[in-house]
Amino acid sequence: MPRKENGGEQSSPLAWMKEIAIEESSTIANITLGEKIRDGSIVIELPDICNPQECETIRDYCCRRAVCDEQLAMLDESLALNQVGLVRLPTIQAATRAQETDTTCAEPLAVEIDDLCQDILLRVAALIDEKIPSIVVELFSDEEESESAKNCPATI
Repeated sequence: MPRKENGGEQSSPLAWMKEIAIEESSTIANITLGEKIRDGSIVIELPDICNPQECETIRDYCCRRAVCDEQLAMLDESLALNQVGLVRLPTIQAATRAQETDTTCAEPLAVEIDDLCQDILLRVAALIDEKIPSIVVELFSDEEESESAKNCPATI
């Protein structure tokens, strides 16, 4: 069983990831990783999924957008879509769906940032499929399939 570390973080027997406990039930040994994620008791940190340059690129873009949104809201409060301290940064696909349903939406991410986020998300999906496929079954299949998948060990 993972041991609890500082601030609710747990070291994982899977060295490529870290479980971060949101609530105490995440320490129960007989619950699968997929069940913990589904129940919202943990999140998984994948510290090496992107490189420092990718992180910096996304961070810098988001900070610039936050400043622009804040300045826009100061000029005209009716243009503010966000709560104070929060900025919506929808993907291009999400902004397109919002437009199709006449839903108010912030400007989407720039194409290069959207592409970078999609690339990172695909890396996460591939890593999870490779290392712990039971998570996919636990989160996205019906209960009968999920029960049978619990008996399949993760490929490590």
